[in-house]
Amino acid sequence: MALNHEKLVEEWYRRNRHFTIRSAKIGLNEIDLLALTEEFQERGQNVSYKLVKKHIEIQISFKPVGYITSSNAKNKSREELKESVDKWVWKKFISDAAQDIRSAFNYETGDIKDWKFEFVHHIVRDPYELDLIANNKYQKIKLIKFDDIIKELRRDDDFGTARRGSDAADQVSLIKMK
Repeated sequence: MALNHEKLVEEWYRRNRHFTIRSAKIGLNEIDLLALTEEFQERGQNVSYKLVKKHIEIQISFKPVGYITSSNAKNKSREELKESVDKWVWKKFISDAAQDIRSAFNYETGDIKDWKFEFVHHIVRDPYELDLIANNKYQKIKLIKFDDIIKELRRDDDFGTARRGSDAADQVSLIKMK
C-alpha cells in the first residue's frame, strides 16, 4: 500500500513540472523520491532559470500507532523526542549515504546546501514531532500534507487522456470517481 501512496505523490510532483526518480538506492540505503524542477527568476527585462533539486521523504499513515521517528517515542520526554527526530533527520537527509544517492542522481553534488528537503505526511500521532522535523538542527524541511496532494490530484485538469497510461494516472482517475 505504501508504494501506491508514493506513486500518487510522484504523480503530483510530475504534474507540477518535476522530473522524478522514486526509490533511489545505493546498497541498503534508499531515498523515497528525488526531483528536479526549474524556478523562473525575473529581474527587470532578464529572465533566468534555476535548477532546483529536491529530496523528498514520504510517510503515509491512516491510523498511526507509532511515531514517525521512533516506535517508543511515546515514553520519551520532549528533549528525548527532539534527539530522536534529529537522528531520524540525519539518517534520512544528512547522512553520507543520503548524500551519495543524491550525488549519483545528478552527477554533481549531494551536499545539503544544494538541495531542498521536503517531507510528505498524513495523520501523525503527535503534531509536535512534525514541528521538530520542520525545524531540526540541520536544515529546514518543508512539510506537505498528503491530503493536500490528493485534493489537488482530484481536481479536473486540462490534460484529459494525455496523462493516462501510467499506474499513478490510473489511480488518479480512480480517486476522481464520484
